[in-house]
Amino acid sequence: MKWKDMGRERIPWFPTIDTHKCTGCQACFEFCRRNVYQVENGIAKIENPYNCLVGCTNCQSVCSVGALSFPNMKKMREIIRELREEAALQAEQEDGGEHMDVIIRIFGPSPPCAKCQAAEKVAREVAQRFRKVAVEKCDIFSEEAEKYNVMMTPTVMVNNITLEVGKAPSAEKLERAVRDTLNSQRS
Repeated sequence: MKWKDMGRERIPWFPTIDTHKCTGCQACFEFCRRNVYQVENGIAKIENPYNCLVGCTNCQSVCSVGALSFPNMKKMREIIRELREEAALQAEQEDGGEHMDVIIRIFGPSPPCAKCQAAEKVAREVAQRFRKVAVEKCDIFSEEAEKYNVMMTPTVMVNNITLEVGKAPSAEKLERAVRDTLNSQRS
């Protein structure tokens, strides 16, 4: 399995279960659609850790006893940054050399979750209505995410100003933000 052109097994992102806290309710098993968990003898266990979506912590919110934990986000960003540097994988996003007046950034995991996909779809639809508006997908573990202290996905920014966190913005809200940004640049 690949993650951003590197082997997924190189990314140590998956939940850890505190078996002393786990009550065997199976909420994590039922919630996760990526087949990460199994239930054995009434206790959840990690069956397929590398099926976990890098950056996703949603299953943690369904565990009523707090038995699930994930790696530290800051340390994970450092690991991923080192892996990218080592492999020289992260290239600057090409814009064809043309200057863009507005950049809509969508921060999320890769591959994207459903909410992040919805945010990107709205962003691309809105960007098509304007000249010189670009959409840039940014990984939750990128330096950009760290720079803007992005901790929840999706996060949608318009020219470095946060517009929406945790959900896709409506097309109307995003279009209004783009228009306001373009108008402020003209004045």
